Amino acid sequence: MRYLRLIGHFARASFQEEAAYQANFYVGLLHSLLNLATGMLGVMVLFGQIETVNGWDLTATLALLGVYLVVSALRSLFLGPSLEALAGMDGEVWTG
Repeated sequence: MRYLRLIGHFARASFQEEAAYQANFYVGLLHSLLNLATGMLGVMVLFGQIETVNGWDLTATLALLGVYLVVSALRSLFLGPSLEALAGMDGEVWTG
């Protein structure tokens, strides 16, 4: 239960950071939708030409794309803020 509350705090903080600037929030939302659309379009074009790719059919490939997008979103939710804080606004950690 403690971990679920911690995940909730991470998600809330990430949402507040993104929602602080409305234009940034909408650009990020558009970026996510374009990632989904182009990924699905690429898979649909590929499977419009062939039936399977090394045993993978259309539904399995779409499921794989969905899992990839979810894992990528979770990575940016948990690891992204830490990496940005490490780099600093001007990269002073890297430049000394």
